[in-house]
Amino acid sequence: MRFVLDEDVDVRLVGLLHKAGHEAWSINDSGLAGEPDDDVSVYADTHGAAVLTHDVAFSARRRRNPIGRHVQLACKERAAIDLVSQHLDHLVKMLNISQDIFVYLSADGIRVHLDWE
Repeated sequence: MRFVLDEDVDVRLVGLLHKAGHEAWSINDSGLAGEPDDDVSVYADTHGAAVLTHDVAFSARRRRNPIGRHVQLACKERAAIDLVSQHLDHLVKMLNISQDIFVYLSADGIRVHLDWE
């Protein structure tokens, strides 16, 4: 699986994802730092990557208007590594369900949204 981390996600998560055999990079590495969220979504979709973000407003827009794979990390930024590590296998399995999918990842687990509001 390929992942791109939004600007608000701890870049140390890239290392965890690489160790698990996935491709991962930050949006800063892509040269899109500071660009609109829609551009981030299009970039990730074009590169076959799921976006990981803490940004609630960004995530709300993706739930209403799906573009690719989107994961909202519902935790403090410093807790993202533990949260993703705990749920990574299940997260990847869920992301492979559809090209356009919204996943809400929290300490309670994973909720998948395929019915768009």
